[in-house]
Amino acid sequence: MNAASRRCDCGPGGGRVGSVFGLGALLLALVVLLLPVTAAGAVDLYSASIAVRSEDPAEREQASRLGLLQVLVRLTAQPGVSRAPGVAAMLDDSSGYLQQYSYRPAADGNGRVLTLTYDRTAVIQSLRDASLPVWLEADRPRMLVWLVFDEGGSRQLVGGDVRPEVQEELRRAGELDGLAVLVPLLDLADRRLVRTTDVWGAIRQPIQEASARYGTEVVLVGRVVVSADARYQTRWTLYQSDRMDEWSVTVGSRYAMIRSGIRGAVSRLAADRARLPGDRVLGAVRMDVFGVNDLEDYAAVHRQLAIARGVHRFDVSEVSGDRLSLHIEVEGDIEQLLAGFERSGRFQRPGEGDPANGANTPVLRAGVVSLQLLP
Repeated sequence: MNAASRRCDCGPGGGRVGSVFGLGALLLALVVLLLPVTAAGAVDLYSASIAVRSEDPAEREQASRLGLLQVLVRLTAQPGVSRAPGVAAMLDDSSGYLQQYSYRPAADGNGRVLTLTYDRTAVIQSLRDASLPVWLEADRPRMLVWLVFDEGGSRQLVGGDVRPEVQEELRRAGELDGLAVLVPLLDLADRRLVRTTDVWGAIRQPIQEASARYGTEVVLVGRVVVSADARYQTRWTLYQSDRMDEWSVTVGSRYAMIRSGIRGAVSRLAADRARLPGDRVLGAVRMDVFGVNDLEDYAAVHRQLAIARGVHRFDVSEVSGDRLSLHIEVEGDIEQLLAGFERSGRFQRPGEGDPANGANTPVLRAGVVSLQLLP
């Protein structure tokens, strides 16, 4: 693999374990379980793949500009971000943001695919300096897509083994905009709760009941009529919490139809979630988890942090009695992180006066948050 002069060393297994006390014979096992990691994320916001003819440095320089533009569009949810003040200078210095790159053969055998990864902190800081909003990973919901095709009066619901090529295009369109897209399994559990006619009519209750098992915060419903001249007339409905948005498009290709749905959802979601300059983007916090008594408890904490959105990295700093202390690098709102722990059903916030929280001490104090692991 070819790599730029700056390489990312923050992957799983990188870094070091903090000072750990009081574990005795369990120390080795704990180190294995709780090595500092970069938390699992649904979509890589800071990488881009560009088709190139060769590994020529001049071509790589041009590709690095295109790749950075992809990342900036993804982070700001603004397709026209290249025209924003300050962005031209970023693109001119695209190689300065490059952290690493690699080549692989193109799937069709023609040329290469160059994958570029950019410096997360530097990119976010430059966007903030340019007074542009940033849509962080912590604020990006997963989205479930229910899509029905009507061709010649015959309707077909996408999912399971139905139209796998459409499912793949939906996922790739989501990745392009930095959004994790799920498609229903259409197994017996789904079929019991929702019918194709329900999706076609965008009937909210059965769609939401069938969607609950997927654990997504947002649901997108699409109804597509494919005309005899291969035009795609599509109605989209986006459900999020108590809000509903609708839009319609008519386009000349399936790809454009899918992009209209994903792009339309992204623009509406980002309008509420992108953070303006001055909002806290990156930070560190100490998390004290009480009620951690054995390796199974340690593993429960580790698993929850590994799937938490917005957690960039975490490591063990101390173990004392039943208290596990961790150093966490987090982006976005600490409140969202705590709420995610509570939704798992395994953790709760200690109340005032609770020994886990200290006498009459707030749950969040001086960069420290506290949680109680439930039996």
